Amino acid sequence: MDAAANALPIVDRGRYSECLRRDAAFHAFVGGYATFGLVLGLAVGVPHKFVPLSYVSAFAGIPYQILAIVIAAIGVRSLGSSGPLRAFGEHLRKTISPRIVAGMLLFASLTVFMGVFTSIKSMLPDIVPYFADRQLADIDRLLHGGRAPWRYTTAWLPSQWVPVLEQVYHLVWGLCLSGGTLAALLLPRLRHVRNQYIWAFLIAWPLLGNVLALTLMSAGPVYYEHVTGSSRFAELEEYLRQHSMVEHLRAMLWKFHESGEAGLGSGISAFPSMHVANAVLFVLLTAHVGKAVKWIAVLYGGVVVFSSVHLGWHYAVDAYFSIIVTVLLWRGVGRFLR
Repeated sequence: MDAAANALPIVDRGRYSECLRRDAAFHAFVGGYATFGLVLGLAVGVPHKFVPLSYVSAFAGIPYQILAIVIAAIGVRSLGSSGPLRAFGEHLRKTISPRIVAGMLLFASLTVFMGVFTSIKSMLPDIVPYFADRQLADIDRLLHGGRAPWRYTTAWLPSQWVPVLEQVYHLVWGLCLSGGTLAALLLPRLRHVRNQYIWAFLIAWPLLGNVLALTLMSAGPVYYEHVTGSSRFAELEEYLRQHSMVEHLRAMLWKFHESGEAGLGSGISAFPSMHVANAVLFVLLTAHVGKAVKWIAVLYGGVVVFSSVHLGWHYAVDAYFSIIVTVLLWRGVGRFLR
């Protein structure tokens, strides 16, 4: 009985309270954002588009799966000691710290945050119709010698690479989004930039993906004909139909838009690129891990920028703008916190 009692981790309520209080402002921001999303949905007349829990099934289980693996590993390690139950308790006390618990709770809160973001993004066409695609496409031509940027990328890269780019742009990007956020929340070596990353993350998504997206509502090259009636990007669309593996994804997103539904990944807006913005945040975070990791992240970020144009999701100016604003935001948040 004594051995079993000693095996249980001693709960230091003071440390847990302190760690949770440090994240209170983040949770409050998410709560305020969620309230705004609900009110906006009611005001616009599309309350059904408020789906804050749409990402829970996809992301919320990640930290708890990691926790289960860690506990299982601790259990296996403890079996080799003379007092396995006591050893298990000691290792558990050292591993599952109040900071780790607070980080996992905040990750769950950020999962709700992403659901709110998607909800508001899906509401944007109900507020302002798509109107800026022609202008953004013209700016792209002006910036790239009178030719659309995708013509350069398709001429340079063999078409066989399209599925590889799609894997990086969708699958790897999703892993870096969740993995980078978990790293910022949990890794001791990133503790000094934890608040900077989370605040930049919380500000970037609503600012770029909601507010600035509303100022230049655009659907992107793959939906250009849908919103303008022009076949300006018909060659790019045909190129993607022949070589893409995610044609169903483009069709699904447009079906969401036409039906007025909202869910995981729904909402179409090209300017600015949140894929690029989050890739930039990931690069800025990895700069505090090590040079090798940083340059791998820079390469990854470059592929995301290239893919955003090559795969027709964005105009090049969407990416350029996102890079500039995200870097400025990161520096501004860091300066404010200091």
